[in-house]
Amino acid sequence: MDEHKPLMKEKKLEPPQPLAKRIIKEDVAVKRKILRFMERGVYIVAIFGMAITMFYGYANYKIKVNIVDKLTHDKADLKADGIVLQYTIDALIQQRSGLENKLANLKNKEDLSRRDLEAYIIKKFRVIPQVVAHEVAAQVVKLTKERGVPFSLLVGLIEVESQFKPWAISKKDARGLMQVMPFWIKKKKEIGMDLKSKYDLHDISTNIKAGIQVFKYHLKEADNDINQGLYLYVGKDRTYANKVFNAMGRFEVFRSTLDTTLRDEENKELSENKAAPKKRDRFVIN
Repeated sequence: MDEHKPLMKEKKLEPPQPLAKRIIKEDVAVKRKILRFMERGVYIVAIFGMAITMFYGYANYKIKVNIVDKLTHDKADLKADGIVLQYTIDALIQQRSGLENKLANLKNKEDLSRRDLEAYIIKKFRVIPQVVAHEVAAQVVKLTKERGVPFSLLVGLIEVESQFKPWAISKKDARGLMQVMPFWIKKKKEIGMDLKSKYDLHDISTNIKAGIQVFKYHLKEADNDINQGLYLYVGKDRTYANKVFNAMGRFEVFRSTLDTTLRDEENKELSENKAAPKKRDRFVIN
């Protein structure tokens, strides 16, 4: 073997380059790396921008779809609510119409009761002036409704007590239509009325109110037993209740014998007068 043969192949060395040329070469390489990096960055930014654009586009699409769906549902709900509201309004209108009819019928019934009692007083008790009979009948109808007393019972009480004479005075000084004793003036708490003097008991409305309160006071004492309440009202007379019931019967018989045809005509005339518009009065100068 040749002892002088090298063990490794020696690397061929390039001849040294000038310093300026080597710097320029390195600078070009750096610039190329920078350009490649910038190109990759542009690609990344572009891809990221496209992703953001697609995301926002999809989000806006979903929002629009949700808004459209909500508006559609809201529109359907509003339509359903409108239908329900219309049905409710129609029902309320029908209910109001029914109440108005009931009120008109009740008013007609009250008018008939007043006319029946007025006619009864005028025909059966001729000493009573028509204007007094009219006022007594009107107050009886009004106060039976306000005070919760049966109409016929109050009529029977007044007939037995005074025969519908507001000026009546008994030997015991009981006064007015229902012959209220003056000592009740001092019992304001019991009857719930503030009467100034016994002469107030000759007023038609005041006397009927006071008589009703006195009767209710005795009715409460009698545990709502009408017979016993009447017994206490008159001052413990066992025949008094029968007298009142007989008077009630006479009045009801009188009502039943009234001309029903005339009553129907009165109802028709009354309803027509309510339905017809009021005409303006015409003044004629001669």
